[in-house]
Amino acid sequence: MANICSVLTHAARSAGSVHDRLTWPAQGTWTYKAYCQLPPDGWRYEVIRGRLHIAPPLDAHRMVLARRAVDRLTAVLGAQAAARLFIEPTDWRLPDDLGAPVRPDVLLLARDDKNAVRTHWIEARRPPLVLDVLPAANWRASRTDRASLYARVGVGEYWVIDPDHQSVTVHASSDAHHRGAYDLRGPYYATPGVSAPIVASRQIEGFALPLRELFAPTEPDRQRTAEPSRVAAAALPGVTASASAVDDDALEPIAESIPPAPWQL
Repeated sequence: MANICSVLTHAARSAGSVHDRLTWPAQGTWTYKAYCQLPPDGWRYEVIRGRLHIAPPLDAHRMVLARRAVDRLTAVLGAQAAARLFIEPTDWRLPDDLGAPVRPDVLLLARDDKNAVRTHWIEARRPPLVLDVLPAANWRASRTDRASLYARVGVGEYWVIDPDHQSVTVHASSDAHHRGAYDLRGPYYATPGVSAPIVASRQIEGFALPLRELFAPTEPDRQRTAEPSRVAAAALPGVTASASAVDDDALEPIAESIPPAPWQL
């Protein structure tokens, strides 16, 4: 199987980019400087503890879920929240190069974090909330270590929305200084035919996600047959078209039979 560097080189050469002349770092040695040399090809690149992670961008369905969560936040926090809310793609550089960068789907800055915004990235200190919408099942290996990472840097709550299982999980800090391990709440499910729960924040007064409303169908849900991110993935080596253009209901059993892509390291 090809390694992650050969995949990136292939992608750059396919695009006719100058990036094909670069030698990519070995896993474990990636830096923010190396990250900045990656081709602007639409894929979601992150560097965590020196290792490069790659995933497709949010598709339309997942963007709707992220936007619904943001709308709830702004309704609670008011107009001033707009300056504190950052939606992917935003580079967030973590202390000690733990993340160089990470790119959460939603990041809320603390009210007193006045110097977080730099020209090209964010250096947030103990943000009260970070939220991610999970990618398709065959890309989830790239999102598995976020809770421990965010607990270490002082994120108050880490919310995870799972579109495939229509669930929400909250990793919440029990420490007033937002340091250390999280308490796990959930997952909470929007089960058809059952009264869906309303998941409330313990960090942000008034912020809650009613799961019935969060996962309510939209017109694109009924019409889409092949999601753009999965179609794009099918053109890359190691990802088959059958894994890239399937309905969400059929994704889980198919994904179990597909080996992980070589760049999901």
